[in-house]
Amino acid sequence: MDQLSDESPIDTLIEQAKRKDHAAWSELVERFEGPLSRSIRPHCRCDADADDFVQDAFLVAYERLDTLTSPAALWGWLFRIAWRKLLVFYRRERGRNFADGEEAEVVGRELSSFSSFQQEQLIKDVRDCIQGLDPDKAAAISLIKLSEMTYAEAAAILRVPPGTVSSRITHAMPQLRRCLESKGNGNVQ
Repeated sequence: MDQLSDESPIDTLIEQAKRKDHAAWSELVERFEGPLSRSIRPHCRCDADADDFVQDAFLVAYERLDTLTSPAALWGWLFRIAWRKLLVFYRRERGRNFADGEEAEVVGRELSSFSSFQQEQLIKDVRDCIQGLDPDKAAAISLIKLSEMTYAEAAAILRVPPGTVSSRITHAMPQLRRCLESKGNGNVQ
């Protein structure tokens, strides 16, 4: 087993993990768990659900690691697995509650000027409004506006062309703004 460090390239870690090197797999999990959790959490009812989807994604990825052909695709692959787990769970168990997470961010807006109560209310309103979006639009909003990815990065994760991501954002933002305005938050961008 090679010595692992924060500087170990992802492709090296993946190759070692494919040979069942648990230290290499642990390092991959450590590197990707936080970003994956932050991307999935805004669409979950609670932190525990998000943690379950992320854990399931890592379990599935570990079991199928030999099928990963490009190390650069690992992040998108993990996200797609977690996203599918989330969609299946909520469609089957809870209906269409895609955006009631504990740590949802406000789309394109600084909260520093709001009081604590106003911040909590705005976050709740954003969650409620994202929940009302089509799942494909909610995913695009999450990746572009909340996770601050590029359109190309989001397109790779969602397995659609960048133009489709742009179209989903274009169609979702007016719906999101109208919803927020109806809740008294007309200045959110």
